Amino acid sequence: GLGLPEVAQRLFPQVPELHTEILQCYAEHYVANSKGDVWFDGVADMLNGLRERGLQLAVATGKSRKGLDRVLAQTQSQALFVTTRAASETKSKPHPLMLEEILAETGVSAESAIMVGDTSYDLEMARNIAMPRIGVSYGVHTPETLRQYQPLAIADDVPSLQQHLLQYFYLKQVI
Repeated sequence: GLGLPEVAQRLFPQVPELHTEILQCYAEHYVANSKGDVWFDGVADMLNGLRERGLQLAVATGKSRKGLDRVLAQTQSQALFVTTRAASETKSKPHPLMLEEILAETGVSAESAIMVGDTSYDLEMARNIAMPRIGVSYGVHTPETLRQYQPLAIADDVPSLQQHLLQYFYLKQVI
């Protein structure tokens, strides 16, 4: 989704002096009360399977770098990803800069990659550079909202996401 500064701006556009306070309070509350981040059931196996098939995996997140690094450490998943981008170090979604940076670093074209996202911001970011995309309905936004961004598919669970990804990359190799 969006980076926290963008959320504060959207919620309180007329009160910019609140933005810093909101960010500080959120960060303090989140860190103090976080029970740790975990994957949805099946995600770790799916990601490992995709890596074993030779696919490059990357993360483009609205989290801060500190937040992303904490999640990667908690899930012990740093080694799964060839690169990561956080909203605190580049433009936030839906601007496509973080995807463009990932593509440049990996040498992959937008047409050869695929974005998986659970928000309209994820899918809009990918659409902004003509990157194929798949929505997941078990996250933030509804399937109806995600469909507005013309995803190749909407996955309702991790097994269907894995099936869509494997079909997409298999078809790319055949064509």
